[in-house]
Amino acid sequence: MKRTILFILGLSIVFFVASCKNETTDKDTDQEKTENIVSDENNNENVVENNTQENTNENVIKLKAEFNGIYLGSGGSGILFNGEDGKRYDFYDDGNDEVHEVFSDVEIGNPNDTKHYGEWYNITYKTTTIERYDGGTGKYYDDEVLVIVSIEPAN
Repeated sequence: MKRTILFILGLSIVFFVASCKNETTDKDTDQEKTENIVSDENNNENVVENNTQENTNENVIKLKAEFNGIYLGSGGSGILFNGEDGKRYDFYDDGNDEVHEVFSDVEIGNPNDTKHYGEWYNITYKTTTIERYDGGTGKYYDDEVLVIVSIEPAN
């Protein structure tokens, strides 16, 4: 009798582990690579962008903007620019090495450090969604942010 119970219990554990493994495999295959072809703001050229299936709505946008500072906040760090179009742009720092290289000499948190202020840059950026935590409610929520894809000094 004990052997039968142990056999059934062991078989149940094997089925449970196998079902968990299949769920993980299914999640991994949900993110198939896709290609998005988008036009720049002047419709002069197409840009091919590889995205996972959950990020297919991201369009790449070009902008000429003036550097206006870097800040640290509880939700991460950001880079501020004033666009040629008169709008203010607040880019979320997603860890782009190219951006970090351009502004590596800026001493964040020092209000007297004015390196790069007033310099103009050609920026390619996109809108993406990140998950944030709201400590007041204890819940996570999706937040749309702007992230820099590429940056170079403007001529």
